[in-house]
Order: sequence, then structure tokens, then C-alpha cells
Amino acid sequence: MNPKSVSALPEPLPRYFRILTRCSCKPNQLRVYWEETYPELSAARQTLEEHFWQAYQKNHPTAGVYNGTICQLRDYQATESELVLRLGPIHFKTHLFTITKGKILSHSIPDGPQTGLGVSATILTADNRLLFMKRSQKVATAPGLFDAFGGHIDPNHHRKNGPENTPCPFHAILCELREELNLPPETIQQTKAIGLIENALTTQPEMIFSVRIAEKAEQVAEHATDAQDRSEYSHIIHIPNDAERIRKICLKYARDFSPSGLGALWLHYLSLTGE
Repeated sequence: MNPKSVSALPEPLPRYFRILTRCSCKPNQLRVYWEETYPELSAARQTLEEHFWQAYQKNHPTAGVYNGTICQLRDYQATESELVLRLGPIHFKTHLFTITKGKILSHSIPDGPQTGLGVSATILTADNRLLFMKRSQKVATAPGLFDAFGGHIDPNHHRKNGPENTPCPFHAILCELREELNLPPETIQQTKAIGLIENALTTQPEMIFSVRIAEKAEQVAEHATDAQDRSEYSHIIHIPNDAERIRKICLKYARDFSPSGLGALWLHYLSLTGE
């Protein structure tokens, strides 16, 4: 695995995300270290979070949020041979409080920003199309925006086989694709991580994957109607897998994408051009 250089982003992309690192990482090139402890939060922060959580549930009854545990990125390093992640647990309530209040407010409240690590994928179909979603108006974050398919890493279920028994981001993204698209495992031909980005608005990090499948875009849309999490998006969009078209979409329609979706599309563009 060769880590790639991170070049400056053209406007308006830096308003939405920044690239932490680029890579081309296969599952056997990922090393994950797990820390069992939750982040220490002050009493003042916990009080603010609880008031926020109660108000959020009252004001967004259809969002379906619950205070489970997701994985937080504590540190990362890209070397010539592997991508190393250090993860730990964080409550979803803490994560949602940070990303909802935004980066500026989060830096001014006790304990600063505390977010989970997201996972997102660009999906390349057999007919050379990239699959993205238009998020529904019912979801907790980025309603109505175009986005990559993905979610968060559940430390209780997304674990790799082995003595370390640690959460596996590769397992996590494949689970998300199964839940959101009803994507059969046998149709997936290749999965690799292509980088880490950070949401410029909320400070949330996102691990970006490139997934190549053996089905055409229309086939995916057919069995996605029965997906477990189909209500998270209103419809699937197809983007031509063409570098120049992707660049134009990113620069012209940046505000119509979630930062994670925009960052995923841009990293895919860079992987096509070799920049």
C-alpha cells in the first residue's frame, strides 16, 4: 500500500471537507487497535448533551435515533505497507450533539468536538456507473442532500475474525451496503479503502471506500426496494464513471452533497486521474 500525497483542494471544496490521508488499502493492509474506554466528558458537557438529546427526540420523532455505541477515531497513520487506525467507543448522543451544534460551537463548549468515525463508499457497477443516494427528509443528518452509501461502525457487531476481536471498518461498510441496498455479498468483486476525510462543518472523520460490484445499476435498484434501511433515502442516483464529469459535478453542485458524499466522490475522482 502506497500512501498518496494530499494536494490542495479547489474551491469550493475546502468549505465542506479536507483530506486527512489518501491510500489504496486492501483488507489485509488495515491494522486496527481498540481502546475500551469512552472519552471522558465533564459534568457540564454531559448536562448539555442530555438537554440536547431530550429536545432532539421531541422535535424529530421520525428520525428514529437511539443512543447506541459507535466507533470513534482516536488516531491514524498511513505507512508504505498498511493503514493503522486507533479506535474507541463513543455514545451516539455525544456524536450527534457535536455534529448538530457544528464545529464553531463545539470548540466553545466543554471538552470540544467528539464524533464517531463514518464509513462511506463509492459503488462502481458493471455498467460503469457510480451509485449515490438522495437522502430522505426523515434522517437525522443531511436530509435531502446527495450522499454516498454508508454509516458508522458498530463495535458490538462489526468485528473481524481473530484474536484481537476488534471492530473492522471493511466489515462495517459491507454491512451498511447490505442494509441500505440489499446488496448480495456474492456480487461484490473488490473493496478497498481510498482515504480518510474530515467534515469541515462538524469535524467528523469519514473513512472512504471504493466498492466494485458485478451488477448493473438497474439491477441494484431492483433489489434495493426490499432493503432494511430503504427509508433513509428517497432514490438512487447514477453518476457516469468519467473523471471530467465527476470533477464538474463536485465543483458545480458541491452544496447539494453532504460533505462525506462530496469527499467520497472527489477521492474517487483522484483515484481515476492519479493526481
